[in-house]
Amino acid sequence: MDAISEFNGWFQQPILVPAGDPTVEVVLEAINRHPLAQDEKAQDYVMPSGRCKEQDGRFRIYGENQDTWYCLVQAGAQLLSDPPVRFESCLDLTLDHYVDPHEIHDGTVEIAKGFKAFLWYIIASQICFRLESSSYLRREVSGIIFSERTALGADFVNPLSRAFPGGYDVFVGPGTICAPGWGAAFKNQHYRSEFVECYAPKVRSCWA
Repeated sequence: MDAISEFNGWFQQPILVPAGDPTVEVVLEAINRHPLAQDEKAQDYVMPSGRCKEQDGRFRIYGENQDTWYCLVQAGAQLLSDPPVRFESCLDLTLDHYVDPHEIHDGTVEIAKGFKAFLWYIIASQICFRLESSSYLRREVSGIIFSERTALGADFVNPLSRAFPGGYDVFVGPGTICAPGWGAAFKNQHYRSEFVECYAPKVRSCWA
């Protein structure tokens, strides 16, 4: 299942993407028409369409809320459906983001083999990294913030298949999104109860 089809089940209204194999640009425009992209309660943001091309040679798709870093595809690759996604920062990629210097090319590092995998990270992050709910989420969606890091089992998958250099890693499991150093979000109470019973996380606060 693709990321949008999965996470549409978490929203009051779906992200509407054309059928077939839409390009990065088309998918980003669809996300920008959805309330998810205007959600200021999330920690980072989907790049507004008018800012995607603000840096020559880049098509930016996701950014940190203080514009310290961005995720992007190379200019022109937005016309493809699944190009690699790269990461750039105003900080030092090696000293501040712990990136292997051999991975750095043109001031960026590849963080996803394809845009479709990175979509899981974008949408999961927008849902999980928050302190309170938003009106675009279904009423049964809820979350918890950890007071200690929580170790996960094999049923959780990192869609990037690598550490995210900008901060927290995000893992996706059945009906659950979890950032082990931050917290978790749940599609409904069933998945929340399963997670709490299985992992017994130390909880600092909750949102619903």
